[in-house]
Amino acid sequence: MKRFNRPAVHIAILVITVFIFYAHTFDDGFMFDDYIHYQMIKLYKDSQRGMNIFYKDGQRGINIFDFVGSPEEVSYYTQLTAVPWWTSPKFRIRYFRPVATLSHLIEHSLWEGNAFLYHVQSVLWYAALVIALYWFYRAISASSAMAFVGALIFALEPCHYLNVRWIASRNDLICATFLVVSFISYLRFCKSRIPVYGILFTLFYVVALLSKEISFLFPILVITYDWTRYQRFVEMLRHQWKVYLSLCIINMLYLIFYTTYNYGNYWYDRLSLKVYLIELLKSISLYLMSLFYNVVIAGLSPHVFSEHWRIITLFVLLLLYLLFLLWRQRGHYPEIVFFLVWMLLPLLFIVLPPIHDRVLLIPSIGYSYLAALAIYKLGKKKLKLFFIFTGILCPLVINVVQPREYDAAINSNYSQLCRAIEEIVVHKTSRDRLFFINFPKVGLAGENYLYFNLFFAFYYHYPQWKVPVYLLSTFDDRIAIKVIDKHHIRIDHPTRFYFETNTEKFFSLGRTFSQGETFTLPEVKITIDEVNEEKVKSIVAEFSKPIDDPYYYFLFFDEGRWQRWNPREEENPFSKG
Repeated sequence: MKRFNRPAVHIAILVITVFIFYAHTFDDGFMFDDYIHYQMIKLYKDSQRGMNIFYKDGQRGINIFDFVGSPEEVSYYTQLTAVPWWTSPKFRIRYFRPVATLSHLIEHSLWEGNAFLYHVQSVLWYAALVIALYWFYRAISASSAMAFVGALIFALEPCHYLNVRWIASRNDLICATFLVVSFISYLRFCKSRIPVYGILFTLFYVVALLSKEISFLFPILVITYDWTRYQRFVEMLRHQWKVYLSLCIINMLYLIFYTTYNYGNYWYDRLSLKVYLIELLKSISLYLMSLFYNVVIAGLSPHVFSEHWRIITLFVLLLLYLLFLLWRQRGHYPEIVFFLVWMLLPLLFIVLPPIHDRVLLIPSIGYSYLAALAIYKLGKKKLKLFFIFTGILCPLVINVVQPREYDAAINSNYSQLCRAIEEIVVHKTSRDRLFFINFPKVGLAGENYLYFNLFFAFYYHYPQWKVPVYLLSTFDDRIAIKVIDKHHIRIDHPTRFYFETNTEKFFSLGRTFSQGETFTLPEVKITIDEVNEEKVKSIVAEFSKPIDDPYYYFLFFDEGRWQRWNPREEENPFSKG
């Protein structure tokens, strides 16, 4: 047993575990934002238009996380059909992530479009994060065995699947790795006061900050950890004020830079306090349930509350009871406070659509330690059995089933879509137009679908065929279609309104629409047809050519496959059932 309890053995087992459950991602290819990033880097290296593929005002430095930054760009992308017609002029997605960008730039320079090697690098980053966590937990707990259990729970966490599988999400892995390494350096600095550890602590924090914005919260974690050690604010400040001052200066400079250059996201600053609090309650409940029950449900979005609120309330109450049991032990294990803050603090800043499991990577660092503590030290038998079952045993099964189901949905829906295009558009001329009416619930659409990604996926697959893509709605089930005349169709849904899904909110920013309001695109004009209680019930699409034009193709997903509809030649399929 002593040989088994050696760090080298623990690390070997952890790395093997990571590769057992994630080696299958090597063959997964590109998806979603990967197409955008690939094209941005390709065009940048070809000395064409710089950072944004369709940016027209000169070349800028490469930043593959700078998508849309101004109302002018929104208008331009809308006319290109790269974003949907309902996109708000205030829509903005601009992040400054040079470290993550450099990672993609290097691998593109080495092996260009070889997705296999991109995935290998992502899995290696995940393995590095797990190893770093092992040393971090070991430094906090002074126990190799407990550190191993915590790192193993983290490695098996089903919510991390998309972080590892999705190449574009590698920024989360890089950010988390450098945050953990930074804190390890801080622990050694506090113990030895050797300046080199203080320098490494600061350097690694800056690298994490330049990988993803959530690192901005790191100083709060440092202060929380120090509070668990000193217990008295004055004493803590007397010993550590230089550390806090340096972190404060770094964060202030970062904030000034972000504000000056208009970096930021599309959602936080558009929520009213009331809406934010409601969305906060919903999202945190789903996020915590995903962590503690190891069931991947965060992606269901807060709308699931309206249908299953009784069941969710029951599970949340049990979860709160578990947190209470952990909190009661803080006198014996003061690090409980620290890791509770590590787990809960980021959740306050990720209340946005689409709700996604991948944002749980950093919060799960706190969860994994708490679960390991309950298993290894607390002595509460029921609590121990609960975390053994949900943190270790269940993930062993989920990590086998989830990839198969998820990949099947993604690959099936997307490959079906590509086959439908190949079959329908025989000649692939630049005159062709695609009008999407609805999408499958899982995979390309519904709550998970990002329209921007679909556009670039077409751009990537059909570079010689610059086909405009028009999204008429993101309804993911049966809708009502009425052909008014040869140039007009009416689209509405019998059970819900437009702009209720995360996809629609993502681009509209919750804006209000009025009856008769129009949105003009190169090929089609959209008119808001019916508004009920300030919510859109139906729209009318007016096409520049007759809807039976041979170059017009209407695609929709029904009966498990993508289908074509020509309103002038075929029966309306949406009138059935």
